[in-house]
This record gives sequence, C-alpha cells and structure tokens, in this order.
Amino acid sequence: MKYKLLLINPQGTLTTSDGSLCPKGLKSLLEVQAKYGITLVVVGYSSLNELLPLSEKLQLKQYGGYLISPQEGELYNCHTEKKVAYKDANMVTFFMDKLDLLAEEIIAIGAHLVDAQMVQSAGLGVAMAQADEQLKSIAQYVTYSSDDGGVEHFVDKYIRNNTSGIPYTIEEINKMFANTLMARLGMTATIVAENYVEMTMPVDSWTAQPLGILHGGANLALAETAAGLGSMAIIGKDKTQVGTQVSGYHVGRAVVGDTMRAEARLLHGGKTTHVWSVEIYSVNTNKLIHTARVLNTILKLR
Repeated sequence: MKYKLLLINPQGTLTTSDGSLCPKGLKSLLEVQAKYGITLVVVGYSSLNELLPLSEKLQLKQYGGYLISPQEGELYNCHTEKKVAYKDANMVTFFMDKLDLLAEEIIAIGAHLVDAQMVQSAGLGVAMAQADEQLKSIAQYVTYSSDDGGVEHFVDKYIRNNTSGIPYTIEEINKMFANTLMARLGMTATIVAENYVEMTMPVDSWTAQPLGILHGGANLALAETAAGLGSMAIIGKDKTQVGTQVSGYHVGRAVVGDTMRAEARLLHGGKTTHVWSVEIYSVNTNKLIHTARVLNTILKLR
C-alpha cells in the first residue's frame, strides 16, 4: 500500500521525555515528504501560532502540509498560508473527503488518549511505546518510545522498506527454515524488505547457556541469517549468497523467557559483496543486546 497522508500529534512522538525535539524524527518526516510524496498533517492541541515553528522545521510550506488545532477549530494550509474553520469531529474522514483518499492510504501517529480517534480511524494507526495502554490496544502497530526514536523506527519499517519487489513471501521464507538450524533455534522472519530484514528468536533451552542466559553464538547465527535473507531478497533468482565474515559485540544480556528481535540494514550493496549492519534487541526491555557486521559474497548460479 502506498501511503499518501500522515497525521501526527507532535507531543510525545517528536518530543522526548525532557521536552526536546527528536532530530532523527524530524529528519525522517522530512524524508517521507521529499522522497515518498506523503503529505504531513501536524495535529496540535494548542494554538496554530505555537505550531508554526515546528511547521518551519518540517518545511510544510514547501511540501504542502497542514496544521490543525482542534482546540481552536482551525486548519492552516502551510502552502497557501490560509486558515479555514475546522469543525469535523473526525480528522481522518475529513481528509478522506478533502483530498479524495482511502482510509488505507492514511497513517496516524499518537502518544495520548486524545489521539485515539485518528489512530483508530486511519488505515495504519500507530502508538508510541510510552503511550496509554488504551491507545496501544487500538493501534495496529506500537513503535518504540519517543526517547528511543519511535518515529524513525516506524518510518524505517513501514515506509522506507519496500517489499513490492521481494521474490519470496514471509510464509515461503519461514517454510524454508524447516529441518534447519534456524528452525531448531526458533528463528522466524517477520519482515523481509528491500535493504531491511526483521527476525525474532526465543531465548529458551535451545539458545541459552546453562545459567539461563542467552548464548552469544545464537545471536551471531541470528545476525548471519537475517543478513543472508536480506541479500537473497535483492540479488535475483539467478544468484546466491554465502556468508563470508561475521563479527559481533555482546553489549547486553537476555534471559530465558525473553525474545530477541534482529533488525538488519544494508550498508553496502555491490555486485559481488554486501555488508549488513545487524542490531539485536530484547523484546521485553527494548534494550540493545548485540550488534554485528556481516559480509556476504554474491555468486552467480551455474
């Protein structure tokens, strides 16, 4: 699905717990406008004048974005610099009518209960990790907290990483794992996109040391698998890849009962070699447990 509109309440999404703006979140929203043509709507429960500095940082005038203040009942078109009255109770349906969009083409991101209606009505409703449990329960996706770069992570996962050209489905990939090390260690692919892969692996009796702590070798196996899947997804069916080098650093620990989440990103995609960066996090704590670099060699099938 190509998304065309993104509504966001900046409080708790672009602002961190100390009240400062998240630079990576701002950069990501500039990218979704410039590179992916998504129109941005900043929903602020304050005056429009208080939202104008953020509008300038996000370059909404250049990209044709909007500001909405439900509190004041005003909508500001940043491109035309015109204000109009806003009285519609539902912002998603309002923009569906105004811009002739489908709900499935709209994203809404929030961190507070006041955002519940737009998060629930959008085709893709997103809540921040630190949001109220009620908001998270109605969101289709819960991203990281604002302190941990939740907006950037969401953009990375749902907008930057295109799955349209991937030759295998997730179901097909996971079926390939049958009767292999990956199946024995409980690895599951959850996202395989262009230049990005996510996988999970449980911390259990198969992946833990005798003391009940995750074995570092299991993380290395997870990292190499994620990077291998990423390369296979983009090289075409006339080629294959082999892992040439894996190096990793154990920066935290996880115990039995936890689940690891690997996020692999392509750093270099040449004709004969790929280099991947893989970060592995605890699902329970969202803390970084392991970081790795994987070098794959690309070979032509004979």
